[in-house]
Amino acid sequence: MNQKLTANRLLGSLSEADRMALSPYLTREAMVSGHLFYEPGDTIQHLHFVESGVVSLMTLLREGDAVECGMVGREGLLGAGPALAGLPVYTRAICQVSGSTLKMGLEDFLGLVATRPTFRHALFQYLEGLANQAQQSVACRAWHRAEARFCRWLVAACDQAGRDEIDLTQEFLAQMLAVQRTTVSQIAGEMQALGLIQQKRGRIAILDRPGTEARACECLHAHRSRWNDVWPLSLDKS
Repeated sequence: MNQKLTANRLLGSLSEADRMALSPYLTREAMVSGHLFYEPGDTIQHLHFVESGVVSLMTLLREGDAVECGMVGREGLLGAGPALAGLPVYTRAICQVSGSTLKMGLEDFLGLVATRPTFRHALFQYLEGLANQAQQSVACRAWHRAEARFCRWLVAACDQAGRDEIDLTQEFLAQMLAVQRTTVSQIAGEMQALGLIQQKRGRIAILDRPGTEARACECLHAHRSRWNDVWPLSLDKS
């Protein structure tokens, strides 16, 4: 698989030999908002390299509440942790922003991990980056204002989608941020009045990206910086 054929940064970080080895086992699929990839307790059957869009990883509580604990976008791979560990899934994985993935079967994935040490190393790098993202999110939720987290999540989601207008309801966003829907409605209304965003039915568009990023918490830069550590943009893997 030529590096130009995919926007997935994990695949793009691999050598040409590794990409060629993986290519026969990858199938491109569209993913739509609301699609459920798996629930806690499920067994991984397929893995998904995300090319565009956002998959949220949700921790479920016994009374039915759910909070986002991670985001899988074009930096990496959905399902890698439980697949490598041979354990049931711990979180819910649901598509929040439509896009596309490259799907691979579990047995093919495990075979390539066993025989391609550089691919295996890239997976370890990705899993460390995903853990760092979750660690940053704990501090973010504890200390940063809802408006700053709103802006951080919206910009990050648009970055993953590769566009500044995405399908996203206020109900979903409130769940992601662990706040009341009325809080999201108030923040979005204020930002629209300032000309930063535009709300439509089930859609949000960023009109002023610099202004929106300026209101985001420091975690936006922290996430970007860490992923650039994991996947340096200047690598030449040809």
